[in-house]
Amino acid sequence: MDVQPKYKSLYLHKDSRFTFKIMHGSGHFSVSINNTDLAEKLYIEGERTVTIIPKREGPIEVRVEDVEIPESIVSISELLISDIARIEIESPGTLIESGSNMEINVTAIDSNGKEFDDDQYKLMNFNIEIEITQLREKGLTTDIDPQNNRRFIASGKEPGNY
Repeated sequence: MDVQPKYKSLYLHKDSRFTFKIMHGSGHFSVSINNTDLAEKLYIEGERTVTIIPKREGPIEVRVEDVEIPESIVSISELLISDIARIEIESPGTLIESGSNMEINVTAIDSNGKEFDDDQYKLMNFNIEIEITQLREKGLTTDIDPQNNRRFIASGKEPGNY
């Protein structure tokens, strides 16, 4: 019997939840988490999934034991509930010619210094703002890619430092 995945970083958001899969075994399991202050577990007897709903930031362990197999080994998966600790911005350069575009990609890093998995980005909202307020629409604009909230297209309108 095994629980998959063995590690997951879950973005702390009011709509966040994650489902672990229980592989193999008899189908009758004892399921627990080591800190109910950080998360709530949803497990229905006979099911092969455990859903975790985060409450606060921090690490927890999801422990599953097969109750019908004598001396079965407890399977443990780790879950880190984290807000965004850091954002990294990637672009192919730092200069944008007037009248041209450049793709800017955003990566969110959890409190353990690891990038969040792709499935966690759907609840994140990113926005790039130009520092010089009065020139926002004039020299440089950024638009989010509607297909990917991690990608922005920066467009150079007029020459200048923005």
